[in-house]
Amino acid sequence: MIFPVLHPDDSAYLLSDENKRDTVDVIDTLHFPEFCVEQLKATMYELDFAQEFAPAGEQHTSGFLDLVMAQFSDDTEKATQAVTQLQQETGDSSGLTILAIQMRCAALSRKLYARADLSDELFVRTFDWFPRFVRWQHANVEGKFGHRVANPDNPALFTEAFWSPRLLNLSILRFGEFEFEFVKGESEINLHIPDDARLDSEHMQASFEQFHALTAAKLAQYADATITCESWLLDPALDELLPAHSHLRDFRALFSLQSSEISPDYQKWIAGCEGLSPQELPEATSLQRSIKQYVLAGGQMSVGTGVFNGSVNKSSDTDR
Repeated sequence: MIFPVLHPDDSAYLLSDENKRDTVDVIDTLHFPEFCVEQLKATMYELDFAQEFAPAGEQHTSGFLDLVMAQFSDDTEKATQAVTQLQQETGDSSGLTILAIQMRCAALSRKLYARADLSDELFVRTFDWFPRFVRWQHANVEGKFGHRVANPDNPALFTEAFWSPRLLNLSILRFGEFEFEFVKGESEINLHIPDDARLDSEHMQASFEQFHALTAAKLAQYADATITCESWLLDPALDELLPAHSHLRDFRALFSLQSSEISPDYQKWIAGCEGLSPQELPEATSLQRSIKQYVLAGGQMSVGTGVFNGSVNKSSDTDR
């Protein structure tokens, strides 16, 4: 972990009634949507981390609590494998059980923030990721992306659990509009763009200022770290598809493009899923329409990788 704050008795805390009470407070503080909050709490209370689960006919490969704790590993592959195994052993099809498990873990993460002298405001800002993705999936089911891609009779409540360990172990912290992922053992930061990020120059500048204030105070080894971003928002094709003045251009100007690779990743964020034909792409916004016309004409979208150039310049006051 970037912050070495795990204690030997933390696993005992996850077994306690105190943890369950704290988890209710986390769920309430994060303001999960009304359509799931009571069911999430009920599922959380039913969890018994001392019990072991396994699919019928299969042997246990690890104690259940060991798998829960493995999500805090700074070995990303190990943590992701633990999430997958937890989903398999609980038979979780909707994502509700793994979300409940990770909310129990989030109560421990809140304690880790306090031990590292990180503010509860930072915890809430970072962990808002969870209810945001519940709402994102719900929008997907309801067709609010302009294209219904999920079965409304059997919606997946939470589909992004594989990413959660990066938040649980404090590798990702959100400052303002951006999530900054600290890469262990390297002077490198991976920057991620939440779907609710405000990309005007003032808010972006404030985000970097908050990040630099924390690294200067607590993580000197990252004070001069290289900040990289890998995103469809850095696709070179957007140079031709965006209006002359837009906040997306302001964001793109923060980075010097290093490489790009053809990818369908953009579909997830403009349509809610991948695997759509060009004809199926939504066209509810000007950007969606521009991308659809580009792809219908034979264009291919990419994911670009860029390095932060160290400055935030104001070039536009228009909305995305």
